[in-house]
Amino acid sequence: MQKRSLVVTAALAAFSTQALADNVTRVTATVSAGASVNTNPFLLEDSETALSGIITFNPRVFIEGDRGEVTVSGLARVSQYSTNLGTDAAFRIGSDAVYAVDGRTSITGGIALQTARNAFQNSLLANAGDLALPGAELEPDVNFVDPTVAGTRTRTSSINGSLGVNHTLNEVSSIGGQIGSNYTFFDNGVGFDFKSYSASGSYAHRVSPRTSLNAGLAGTRVDYLGRSVGDTKILSPNIGATQQLTETMVLTANIGASFVSTENGLGSSTSQTFLSGSVSLCDRGLNQGFCAALSRNASPTALGTVQATTSASLSFDQKLSRTENVSISGRYSQSDQNNLSANSVSFPGNKVVGLTGRYSKTLNERLSLYVTPVYGKIFGTSPDRSANYGLTAGISYRLGQLGR
Repeated sequence: MQKRSLVVTAALAAFSTQALADNVTRVTATVSAGASVNTNPFLLEDSETALSGIITFNPRVFIEGDRGEVTVSGLARVSQYSTNLGTDAAFRIGSDAVYAVDGRTSITGGIALQTARNAFQNSLLANAGDLALPGAELEPDVNFVDPTVAGTRTRTSSINGSLGVNHTLNEVSSIGGQIGSNYTFFDNGVGFDFKSYSASGSYAHRVSPRTSLNAGLAGTRVDYLGRSVGDTKILSPNIGATQQLTETMVLTANIGASFVSTENGLGSSTSQTFLSGSVSLCDRGLNQGFCAALSRNASPTALGTVQATTSASLSFDQKLSRTENVSISGRYSQSDQNNLSANSVSFPGNKVVGLTGRYSKTLNERLSLYVTPVYGKIFGTSPDRSANYGLTAGISYRLGQLGR
């Protein structure tokens, strides 16, 4: 894992250097401080209402060169609770780069490290920013958040990297390929650590100015550390289409299958086939945006085996006025537990749903006030666990250069 991650990192650094000749650099950061109340912030069996103080720091470095760009961003969020929940901290740092080799070929790459004790709620808060701000993007977010560790209060950490290439064959056709690696681990023996490697290829063909068809094939190997049970190979072919419905609205759909072969610890493997695919509808207007997405795939979980997983997300933002913005986002994750996951570790549930919103008012070009409500619920527990209802209010200050 370490050798392959180093290869990805070295390759990313190499073409990032080439992309940044005669560069323009923008450095920004946002510092936020607020107070929060939550009825069950970690979705624990014994719910307890807690007050907390929160400090968040989001730095961002954007470097644009003649042939590409590099973005380095980070997150540090520290919450101090009034109860015996103590202090919670979440961190993330990542980098993405794009480099144009020539007029037909481009290379993309990325690497990220993140850790959190409340991964699901942190994923909600990460999507609660002001999408209506200049330069903000609205894209489908259907990244799977493992619900089997929700409600355990264990720290989940991951390191992942990817490297891809895209090549335009002619005016209407293109091909692409990508490799990636991931290492995910859990504290206190809650869940099974795993590493995975993946490779994929794709072909796209534009049949009209608004319609494109595509086909792809992806392969993934998942290795659970310290055990052979659950080690899995996944092969996933797919076909799909992208339709430009209006000048601002895009519909994307893919359908395929995941052929899964899992080691059962008896010297043989068990095979399963999952229906897989995704669909998203996104609209980005001048002062508002909307995006809904649904995805079903075979994904590794803390249970110690790959499961058929379903993820859904919804995002909406609206610029109410020159100084006021509002956004709403929600997500759902489900893991289909089966007999392959039989082990001595107990997991509270296999479904989580969450909603969050954000209202912000700009006082000047650097200072703003915000209010963020949040809701979270874990399903499949026995006994049933109380939902979390939370509300955060605070102030944010933007450092560095304004704009993008």
